[in-house]
Amino acid sequence: MRRGAWFIILFLIPNLIFAQNEHYNFSKLDTYTGLSNNQVNAVLKDQDGFLWFGTMSGLNRYDGYSCRVFRKNYNDSSSLLNNSIQSLYELPDGKIWVVTMGGTCIYNSHTEKFDTDQNGYLHSLGLPSGAVSNIVKGNSGRYWFLYDNLELYSYSGTDKKAKSLRQNLSVNSLDRISSVKETKDGKLWLVSRNGFLQEYDMYSNKIIFSSTVIQDLNKENNPFNLFIDTDGDIWLWALNSGVFLFHSEDYSIRQFNENSFPSRLN
Repeated sequence: MRRGAWFIILFLIPNLIFAQNEHYNFSKLDTYTGLSNNQVNAVLKDQDGFLWFGTMSGLNRYDGYSCRVFRKNYNDSSSLLNNSIQSLYELPDGKIWVVTMGGTCIYNSHTEKFDTDQNGYLHSLGLPSGAVSNIVKGNSGRYWFLYDNLELYSYSGTDKKAKSLRQNLSVNSLDRISSVKETKDGKLWLVSRNGFLQEYDMYSNKIIFSSTVIQDLNKENNPFNLFIDTDGDIWLWALNSGVFLFHSEDYSIRQFNENSFPSRLN
């Protein structure tokens, strides 16, 4: 998961309502309680329930009680490639795609080793070589691989097959896809770096909706991320652009920033 995907916190002050009958316990995790570094760049929860924290000084696996820290060992070629972690993505078969300042490596939970042959791993899934910019876990064992060259591939962990979607999308060199998310009813929402938003039907293999409204409102050139909440509404955000709430039912949009009223970002 990218840093921006977990770090952003919305303070919609007038609309915050807390249920009186729900109680949550919070605990602080830092270098005094086992974290290798207080600067956390990436967070991931794996299929076994472990929380992974990618820091500036090692990869941390947290089991709810303590952290196990993985670091580079110059005498072990199967150790972490570099201690400065940038991004973490879940992969099939209990593996994790680890992006570091020194390059990408693949963590194998069965062996607890790291493999630096990322292209070899991609080939094992039937995917092409190349620079991967984002990996998103979908439904039913499906994974989405976004490449720097604009390619988008899906991989099914069920039938072990990969498929390119590039030819089915309305994407050009200016519409580089930066994030995708699946819905429960077989749709795929895609947002490009410039804010161009599309809805893809996985059953008909067609784009069924597209909008430039966020693209028109966005004055920056930072990549967008998106999140789909339990109501099916889409939240999109980018650095210095605030947050956009897109209602999928009526295709209306609302922008939140430090100046929006009555709800604003703090």
